[in-house]
Amino acid sequence: TFSDYRPEEPHIETYCYEGGIKEYVAYMCREKETLHKDIIYVSGEKNGINIEVAFQWCIDAYSDNILGFANNIRTIDGGTHLEGLKAVLTRTLNNVARKRNKIKENEPNLA
Repeated sequence: TFSDYRPEEPHIETYCYEGGIKEYVAYMCREKETLHKDIIYVSGEKNGINIEVAFQWCIDAYSDNILGFANNIRTIDGGTHLEGLKAVLTRTLNNVARKRNKIKENEPNLA
């Protein structure tokens, strides 16, 4: 919300996605063929730090499109928050694939 109280009549403008970052992900994927219908969304708080993550895999994407933000500011050069997300996603996918025998014992992990 932007508020300008300088003029006699204040001007207040509010911008938001009603559905939050899930709606933003849906907008970003609107012209892509998605692998799954529902957008994956996780939020949490620890030690006074709030996080929100939303993502969706697309079949017709040849590269990743990961947008990171800190305090509502896009971090175009990445950062530890994005590196941590990529690491935990890779580790989790490898663990699940091994438990479901999609990656055999002698095969390397996904990278």
